[in-house]
Amino acid sequence: MTTLSTSDLDMDLIKRTIAVGATNDELALFAAQCRRTGLDPFARQINFVLRKSKAPNGDWVQKATIMISIDGARLMAARTGLYNGSDTMWCGDDGVWTDVWLTASPPAAAKVSVSRGNGQFSGIALWREYGAPAFGPVWKNMPAHMLAKCAEMLALRKAFPAELSGLYSSDEMAQADTQVVEAVQVPVPMIALNKKDKPTRICDKLTYYKHPAHLLATIRKDQGDPAWDWPEDDDTDAWEYVWNTAKAHASQKQEPVPLVELEELTDELPFQPTALQTSVDKQVQLMMENAKKSTDLKNKSGGGRRQLSR
Repeated sequence: MTTLSTSDLDMDLIKRTIAVGATNDELALFAAQCRRTGLDPFARQINFVLRKSKAPNGDWVQKATIMISIDGARLMAARTGLYNGSDTMWCGDDGVWTDVWLTASPPAAAKVSVSRGNGQFSGIALWREYGAPAFGPVWKNMPAHMLAKCAEMLALRKAFPAELSGLYSSDEMAQADTQVVEAVQVPVPMIALNKKDKPTRICDKLTYYKHPAHLLATIRKDQGDPAWDWPEDDDTDAWEYVWNTAKAHASQKQEPVPLVELEELTDELPFQPTALQTSVDKQVQLMMENAKKSTDLKNKSGGGRRQLSR
């Protein structure tokens, strides 16, 4: 199997575009899987996926998963020199198999037979197990196609266990008790955070935050630490975490965390959230009032000069 060397992988580019939000260990694991499988992440043959799953305490936690596409699985099978193609069939509730699905409703099952040398290996995917609980418009618009991809992945793993064991596609996992946060995602461009107004500049870039206090509340809830505060100005790693976390929430189109929710986290808050929000709102209101007063003063003095000139 052809493998990638370390020099073939632009790790900085991968972290900025494909493995956004990855920790150093997760990035190293993804690079190792790329080299082991010989798949190209930029051709979307292998993907870094962030999934949300429920922890034992009921909270949703984000976890990195490495998945391959059906094209990547076919490529790995073809590289063995033993892959001789596949056949796909579908059936309805009557159990009658057909090589083309023309009914508007989804098929009850899809079966794919993969040929390896002189042998055949079949995988069957049932709609009630894969399609019915799956999320997304693609499953709704192309149910037969998506179900066949799941069946093909099952068959390919049977036929080529040494190459594909433990490797799954996002199509197969769409029905799992998790939510895909992002697969291959091009992020908001990284900004140079080299001034002390970093929170304000982040809010300017991610405008769904009303002001830095909302961003701070989001980071504190993400950390589970209501006492967390902005890092030192030269702590680039900490600010990168702040930026990536804020960007992740923005990409999911989540609402900013209301400040009043922080009261529910702990009774040991170093401040009163509602008081902080009121303070911020008052500052904004004061700025608007001062601007209006300044405008009125300019208009009055301008009018006076015109009156004297007459």
